[in-house]
Amino acid sequence: MARLIFTLILLVFLGFFLLPSGSKKPHKFYELSHQVEVEWLQQGVPRIRAFGLSDAYFIQGYLTARDRFFQMELTRRKMAGELSEVFGSKALSSDIAQRRWNFSKIAQLAVEKMHPEKRQLLEAFSHGVNESLRDEGVPWELKVLGVKPAPWKPEDCFLVVLSMYDSLNKQEESQEEAVFLIQKQFSPSVLSFFTLDWGFLDTPIVPDPPLQDRLPPPPSEFKIKPNKKASFSIPSDSEPGSNAWVMSGKLTDSGKPLLASDPHLDLRVPNLWYRLGISSEKGEVFGASIPGVPGIVIGRNQKTAWAFTNSAVDNSDQIRVSKSHPGNHFRKEFIPVKNEESHEVQFTDTLWGPVLSETDTEYSAVHWTALDPENLKDLDLSGLNSSSNIKELLSAFHQWAGPPQNAIFATQSGDIGWTLAGRVPKRKGFDGSSRVLKDPKRVWEGYFASSEIPVVLNPAQGFLVSANQRSVPPTDTYRPFGNDWPNSARAKRITELLNVSRKWTAQDFLSIQRDTLSLTHLWYRDELLKCPKAEGELSSSGILKTAYSLVRDWDGHASLDSSAYPIMKQFRFSLFKNLIQPIAHTISPEKESILFSRLSNDFLLTRIISSQKGNFLPASFSSYCELLIHSFKETVDDLGFSATHLSDLKWGELNQSHIQHPFSRILPAFLQPLLNLPQKPMPGDYLVPNVMTPTNGASMRLVVDFSNPAHSLFSQPGGQSGSVFSSHYRDSYPEWIEGKALPFEPVLDARVSKEVFHPG
Repeated sequence: MARLIFTLILLVFLGFFLLPSGSKKPHKFYELSHQVEVEWLQQGVPRIRAFGLSDAYFIQGYLTARDRFFQMELTRRKMAGELSEVFGSKALSSDIAQRRWNFSKIAQLAVEKMHPEKRQLLEAFSHGVNESLRDEGVPWELKVLGVKPAPWKPEDCFLVVLSMYDSLNKQEESQEEAVFLIQKQFSPSVLSFFTLDWGFLDTPIVPDPPLQDRLPPPPSEFKIKPNKKASFSIPSDSEPGSNAWVMSGKLTDSGKPLLASDPHLDLRVPNLWYRLGISSEKGEVFGASIPGVPGIVIGRNQKTAWAFTNSAVDNSDQIRVSKSHPGNHFRKEFIPVKNEESHEVQFTDTLWGPVLSETDTEYSAVHWTALDPENLKDLDLSGLNSSSNIKELLSAFHQWAGPPQNAIFATQSGDIGWTLAGRVPKRKGFDGSSRVLKDPKRVWEGYFASSEIPVVLNPAQGFLVSANQRSVPPTDTYRPFGNDWPNSARAKRITELLNVSRKWTAQDFLSIQRDTLSLTHLWYRDELLKCPKAEGELSSSGILKTAYSLVRDWDGHASLDSSAYPIMKQFRFSLFKNLIQPIAHTISPEKESILFSRLSNDFLLTRIISSQKGNFLPASFSSYCELLIHSFKETVDDLGFSATHLSDLKWGELNQSHIQHPFSRILPAFLQPLLNLPQKPMPGDYLVPNVMTPTNGASMRLVVDFSNPAHSLFSQPGGQSGSVFSSHYRDSYPEWIEGKALPFEPVLDARVSKEVFHPG
């Protein structure tokens, strides 16, 4: 360890004397068919000008590897289950978890099944990556670790895409197990009530037919049983998601559409996104790419612009498979471990996917679109990047090889819309909500055709919002296109703000991205204030009186200086513990943590409180007001502040950025600032539009203005380069942390000459 730290310090010291001079030498590569020029924009952003797309992707691979190869190497190793070879046995548990999915084999099969023209584009990108490693050398992190990376291959691009499935489509066996447990013991009306996924702050994208509310089941069907306190920790309100919205030019100051995007992902150094422009015979495109995948994921060309948010499409199933099924087979994996013997692990695979758990007679296997090479083989962003109209956009979205996403889009001609990107399983004989026994009557009949995927175009209100809320009606017809929705608060708040009559600008959209009003916590606050005895009981002591006054007078914002917001955040968690945990225990004391995780949502909690039904009220309380008051007292006790110090509690002090480089964890504290971004207090939280938490949040903020590219805005937590020696390692961070923005498409950087790549 000491030798590693010394080597790192030496490299950092030398790095400041070995920085590139700023002039770019000419390059010659036999893989190029024509000369390629790269214009360097401010903030270290390249604009590639090439004749053919293969040449452009070659240079994209070259430049991305030069700036971000360590990030790319970690991603492919993680997904392949090869981190232990670099970091030793401490990474073994991660490798075992990843090897279960056999992602490397899936990626290889996907490459083999690709259309030759699409495969050739991945090959061009991969050649560029490898030429960069030969020409520029490997990143300093790999030198410190003593790693000589293998050449980048097209299948590694698929491993990067699969990392997005892994991040956004986590395979939690407990979710379907929880539904299965309720289904086994209770009536359909009880199951329906407990799995309710709409109602609270509802803001659907696809207009609803008339909906009938689901009433709580009577005591004869469900009644809370007495139980002890929860023996498990209460989960946080962390949910993967994003905000995106689009507005017609009829409502904007310029008369052209505006599109906003801020994907909420894990925050790290370097940041997930790599910004660039590409010009080729396919046209011009500018936006954010994911290092390791050719093309632009979120951005604009001269005719269209697009963004994504995570969808609630159920693209996986827990399948019960008999242990005697002839399609079952065992697979051995040998995991290299640094400075140790290789670790041998055996997995069981079925015809439908790998096994996660088993009983004496059955396996529980996973059927998942991420494990289908036929689904992945169409990896190709060029169609989306060159789209010029609605028809071409929809065609590209419906061939999307990544995890299912909500796609928000606009055209230069004035159209705006929403659809689902990616393939949606077509189930027969079951709906996918619970584990099922695999048989000929319960199957996937391929995927829904493009013509069957819902689309919304040019709504009368003049804008569309996608913030992971319910997008389609809660009917059997639409269920395949989304269910088990997260809280709709962000979408509701954004919709309220956009409903204001004005002529909108890009700066106005940035203001909405920074909004911190929590409609969710205001609802719970108001329920407490309705209780007749609340003020009297909560003014009996100095600390309770201070806390009650703070929340009573709260403006609803998760602002930096708010003392009330951390109280309300904890109060909501206390309500989950006091109302939902007894329900989970009643269903199954042995599985209450799994059930609690599935049932802890605001759709259920707010409906129970609003219903005032006694059969959901724990026996220790005589009324829901008593429960609310008790939960508030419990919250204040848990916070542990005195009355004189409670008002000094500030949300910004609790919610500080913690954005780290992977290497910093092994460094002494005094050296960590060399690699990490400075810790700063942040406003916002998960359930408000401005999602900023210590390690997850707005991985970028983007506003595309079709009237003038110079008016488009961008910020991200970190810089363009992954090299700590670069001036672009952290230069975008100040604007991001302060809620400001820089031009999305910067002007030319006069300090850096054009870079030229020659065939040869």
